Amino acid sequence: MATDSVVLCCLLLSLFFVPLEVVAEGRWFSEWGRMGETWENIERIEQQHADFAKEAADLNGVAAVRHKGTILAVEYETGAQTGYFNSLRDHLYDFYIERGIILRPLGNIIYIIPPYCITEEELKSVYQAIREFKL
Repeated sequence: MATDSVVLCCLLLSLFFVPLEVVAEGRWFSEWGRMGETWENIERIEQQHADFAKEAADLNGVAAVRHKGTILAVEYETGAQTGYFNSLRDHLYDFYIERGIILRPLGNIIYIIPPYCITEEELKSVYQAIREFKL
């Protein structure tokens, strides 16, 4: 029975992204405060994505914009079928890499999945590069 409790405890802690060593060393509450900062960043990123998605939908060459939580997808209109092998992929990759932005386009769709530590200004620079991209 004790083993079941330990397993359950480990599963619950993993849901909150708390490493076991944090619990074992008694640093639970000090680390929890840092997690609050992470959740604030997640909420900020979600809001920034929601705000930018409205603008991006009207950008020239953009076929669709979708966002869910901290993930933003921008689909470019190419006249060809949307898919992994769309020829726009290489052009998108080169464009963003030249600006120091690492994105992995899937065909004619770019996905912005920023790390939770990204600053507001850094994310704004990603949005600015999206604005600057021309087909």
